[in-house]
Amino acid sequence: PIEILDHILSLLSSPNDLLSFALTSRYAHTLVIPHHLEYRIIRTVGPSVGVWSDLAIRTGRTRNIREVCIYDELSGSSRKRVPTSSVD
Repeated sequence: PIEILDHILSLLSSPNDLLSFALTSRYAHTLVIPHHLEYRIIRTVGPSVGVWSDLAIRTGRTRNIREVCIYDELSGSSRKRVPTSSVD
């Protein structure tokens, strides 16, 4: 069933593994590319309103987030945050 496959794919942490699976068939491609690879790692400079508004509209994509890295526009330094729950 698609629900079980979807759950298994959500547990994979490596984008390379997800991409390899997506390349096995058209069905795998349609399941993995839009639903599991997008928004896995978010890298943004300062308060990027576009990214956050898109995530607010498409709430299903927030489950894919594994890492958020926000760069300071002035210093170029970054703050990395790994979400631990969907509330993060």
